[in-house]
Amino acid sequence: MLDSAPRTQQEVLCLRDLRFVGSISEEAYCAEIVIGITVRNQANHLPSALASALAQSVVEEGRAVVLVLDDQSTDDWRERSRKHLSNPRLIVATGACGTAARARNALLDLVDDHFPRARWVARLDADDCLASAESVAALCRAGEEAEARFVVGSNFLVVGGRRLGYANIADPKVLQNPRRLLALIESFCFGDSEQELPSCNLVLRCRSGVRYPDVRSAEDHWLVAQLLFFSSEAGVVVPSPVYSTYSLGGAETHYNRRSAQWAIQRERLARAAKTWVRVLESGVPILGVGQEGIVWRESGEIVKEFYPWALDACTRQKIEALCETACEAPIPVVVWCEADQGQIRCHYPAMKTYDVGLSLSEGAIRRFLRRLHHSRLVTSNIKRANLRVTADGEILYIDVGKDIVPFSPSRFLDAAARLYGIGVLKLSDGELVRRTSFLRPHEALAGC
Repeated sequence: MLDSAPRTQQEVLCLRDLRFVGSISEEAYCAEIVIGITVRNQANHLPSALASALAQSVVEEGRAVVLVLDDQSTDDWRERSRKHLSNPRLIVATGACGTAARARNALLDLVDDHFPRARWVARLDADDCLASAESVAALCRAGEEAEARFVVGSNFLVVGGRRLGYANIADPKVLQNPRRLLALIESFCFGDSEQELPSCNLVLRCRSGVRYPDVRSAEDHWLVAQLLFFSSEAGVVVPSPVYSTYSLGGAETHYNRRSAQWAIQRERLARAAKTWVRVLESGVPILGVGQEGIVWRESGEIVKEFYPWALDACTRQKIEALCETACEAPIPVVVWCEADQGQIRCHYPAMKTYDVGLSLSEGAIRRFLRRLHHSRLVTSNIKRANLRVTADGEILYIDVGKDIVPFSPSRFLDAAARLYGIGVLKLSDGELVRRTSFLRPHEALAGC
C-alpha cells in the first residue's frame, strides 16, 4: 500500500546533497584560484559581489573561477544575477548546509574535492565587494611568496552605500603579536573600538585542512583568531592593497547584531583569546583548541582546560559519574581538577597514538561501537580531530567534555553513521549532521 500521507519536516541525519548546476568546462576545473561565495537569500547584494569577482584580473586572465554555493535560497537571486550566470568562469553549486559556517566549509570541501589544480580559495561574502581588480591577485601572490597556508587582508567599510572615513587595515604588527592581537579582540568584542579583526578578508591555501568552527555567529572571527594565535608563522598579513569593501548593513550581519548570539559569541571569543595567550605564554606545547577549551601537553600528561561557559561544576560531575561507570569505554581515563583561578581541567597520561587519516578499518569501527554500547554512553561529536588510533589499532575518542552523553538509540545511531561515513565512506567531517529534511531517517542514510 502506497504511503500517500503528506510529509512533515523533521531533524534527521542527512547528507548536504552538494551538487553543481550545469556543466563545467575542463578549463574551469583547472583553475589555480577559486573565489568562493556562499549565498542564502541575498538577491539584493549578490549582483555587485559577482561583478567585482568576475572583474578580477586573475579571472580575466583565465587563472581563476568564481564558485557560488547556494544554501537553500528561496529568493530570486538567480533572476537578479542573470547577466552574470552566462559567464563561463562562474560556477554554481547547491547544497543543504544550514548555517553560514557549514556552508563555508562545504564550499571549501567542494574546492578540495573537485578542483585538483586550485592552490587558493579567496573568500567573498555575498553582500560585500572586492575593493579593486587586483585584490585577489595581490593576496594570492603574497601567499605564494611566503609559502603560506593563509593570507589576511584589509577592508573598507560601507553603510547605506557610503564608505566610512576609516578602514579596517590588517596591520601585521598587531595581528602577529599575541598581546596586541588580544587587546584588539577585547576592544571590538566589548564594543570599545571601531577597528575589528579583518576576518572577512581571508584567502586559504587549498587542501590545508582549515575549516570554520561550527558556531552560529562570529565563526569567521573565531577562525581567523585561531589562525593568527596558533599558526601565525604559516600566514601572511597584507595591509594593502585593500582586499574588500565590507557592508555593515548585510542581512546576516543585521540579524546577528540584533540577536543574543552576536553578543554572546564575541564575549566568548574575547575570553577564549585571553586563555590562549596565558597558555601560549606558559610555553607548553599546544595540541588543540576548540569551542570547549584548549589542550596541551605538560609533564607527560595531556591537559584540557575548559572555558568558563563550556563546562560548569554540575555538568562536570555528570560527565565524571558517567565515565566512572563506563570502564570499557573507548575514551581516556581522566582526572578532574581546578586550577588556581577556578578553571576546570582534566588530565590523563600521554600515550602514543596516531591520526586517523582518511579511513578506518571496519573491524576497529565495530569494536569501538561495541565498547560504546556496552558502556551505555555515546561520544556524540564524531569527527577526525576528536579521534586517535592507539598503537594496537583501536580507536580512541579524545574529546572529553559535554559531548560524552548517556546512551540513547538515536544518539548511538547518529554516532555510528558518522563514524562509518568518516572511516569507511571517507566522507568529510561535516557531511553527515542533523538537518531539517522531508526525508525519513532511513531514506536520508540510503543516499550515503
